[in-house]
Amino acid sequence: MADGQVQARRARMVTAATRDLPLADVARVQEVLLEGVRGGVPLVARITRKRLQQVLDQVEMTVLSEGVAEEIEHWLAARDVTIRPANAAPRCCQARSRPPTVPVSPIG
Repeated sequence: MADGQVQARRARMVTAATRDLPLADVARVQEVLLEGVRGGVPLVARITRKRLQQVLDQVEMTVLSEGVAEEIEHWLAARDVTIRPANAAPRCCQARSRPPTVPVSPIG
């Protein structure tokens, strides 16, 4: 193959794998595949399905699309944090710490 050419099967494999990704994620995958040059050959020209899946997983973990970032902000804003003094026992433990009191009548 001449410089700058990629086998059609590899190009189809990358296209099919990135079809459902947002454009920002596809751009990042493209950067990774074109910059991974070894011996003058970019990664896309020698990529396997397993390695492509690893690249996709890495991009998914590092690139947050706008929807995911907004969802994270929503969940962080909605969280409820309560701070109690160290000596205050939680309510569930307070009820269990005292034995139940039962009126005792003298047997007579």
